[in-house]
Amino acid sequence: MKKSKLEYYVVVDVETTGVTPKDNEVIEIGAVRLAYDGKTFKKRGEYQTLIKPYRSIPHTIQNLTKITPALVEKAPRFEDIYEEFIKFIGDAVFVAHNVQFDIQTININLNRVGGASITNYLIDSQQLVAIAYPMLSSHKLGDVARSLGIKRRQGHRALDDARVTAELFKKCLADMESLPAAVLIEIN
Repeated sequence: MKKSKLEYYVVVDVETTGVTPKDNEVIEIGAVRLAYDGKTFKKRGEYQTLIKPYRSIPHTIQNLTKITPALVEKAPRFEDIYEEFIKFIGDAVFVAHNVQFDIQTININLNRVGGASITNYLIDSQQLVAIAYPMLSSHKLGDVARSLGIKRRQGHRALDDARVTAELFKKCLADMESLPAAVLIEIN
């Protein structure tokens, strides 16, 4: 029996010092690596790190994420972790909820420290939600997770949000398989 080739996905979430990628720094990265054999997904590892920024963390971000200056005081700088993170991603498909925010933020931070941009194939779970569940009134991660019964332990923390997004990604793909062939062809 011939073994099928595995496809790899890395589901990523970042917490930052603000909402504008070009003006802010990553303060936490969380990622879940998944292998897909054509039938099932298997978790192949997780990555998480806090990052000490050069700029201060605004109080609104501290209140939202619970990431304080004291929490990141002894954390590494972005330039100290980026190679390890890039290695974790490898050539896997990069998945995130609102993927453009995460990839732009990471790439801007990579470029600041002399790293090359990530050019992997991208999938936006927020777009998958819009296709798979058009009846949902909100596509925010917390709202979608609540609507679909996906447990979210600590919202606005990178690893927990990456885990939730990974579950959401798998659920979207499974539920989209039941769509009529004509709809799938049109989506493709």
